Amino acid sequence: MKEQACKKVDAAVQRLNDLRGLMAIWIVFGHIGISMSGKNGLFLMMEKLNLAIVGMFFFLSGYGLEKSLERKEGYLNSFIPKKAARLLLMTWVQFGVTELCLYLVSFPRDYSGVSGVLKEYANNLNWYMWEIAIMYLIFFISHIIFKDRKAYFAAAILALALTEAILYYLGAYAACYSCLAFPAGMIFYSKREIIGRNEASMFGNMFILAMALCCATGFSMVLPKESTLAVLGKNFFCVSFAFFMLVLFLRLDISSKILKFLAKISPEIYLYQFPAGSVLMALYCRGKGKPREYMYAFLVFALTMIMALVIYALRRMFEKVISNEN
Repeated sequence: MKEQACKKVDAAVQRLNDLRGLMAIWIVFGHIGISMSGKNGLFLMMEKLNLAIVGMFFFLSGYGLEKSLERKEGYLNSFIPKKAARLLLMTWVQFGVTELCLYLVSFPRDYSGVSGVLKEYANNLNWYMWEIAIMYLIFFISHIIFKDRKAYFAAAILALALTEAILYYLGAYAACYSCLAFPAGMIFYSKREIIGRNEASMFGNMFILAMALCCATGFSMVLPKESTLAVLGKNFFCVSFAFFMLVLFLRLDISSKILKFLAKISPEIYLYQFPAGSVLMALYCRGKGKPREYMYAFLVFALTMIMALVIYALRRMFEKVISNEN
């Protein structure tokens, strides 16, 4: 009974994982809304809901880490080197592609030596990459120090809260809005048996959960972004949304080869929206013309997808070479 309940929830999470590509595309259009300064209602709505989508990525990451820890022997032995190498490789390649594209459109930049390059690399990194690196580190250290599960969860949440408090103090408000979805995913994995066994009652209570989501959304959106209550409200919104989607996908089965493929290239979709947007804005600035909203959105999306597909193909080739050598 326990194993069956756990498998049911794992299958639901896997179906959610298959939507990562669509979620990354949603974030692309949400960021387009930001670049348009909220002038377009459709893109503005997508930008507002980016918060929940980023929270889903954090939730799935926390859930996946706990699952890997339980099922892969010696998972923590090389955890930091592997994660660090992956993040550094991905971000440096993205940085290199960005600079190459800007150079090709005659928009070169002078970095004044190695220190200038490193500074520009750090500035080029989206806050999400810094945040996920911090979460990986907290996950690793908490597991190494605390063997008791309750103590580990408490330590992970406390460490993350303190880190986010520092980021909040430094003015990085966006990094604080969805952070609690990560430990929520870790805790949900350990409690997934309860969720699987009580699927019917949980599905019946989804309307109540939906109302809570609406209240949290309204509460968090109307407050100033620097408000502590806004940060707490938005985190509640992200955790509630993740739970809502999890319960929904216990019943809902949406799966296709296209979705699975998009999920595979979701890291590239997320990362290469930034060089795509930079190149197009450089071209528009050089031409001194204002981009039309939907045309600009289409061009950013198209260029993002082209870059994502090319980089994904190169990544797969690189992984095969490494695999054959090993």
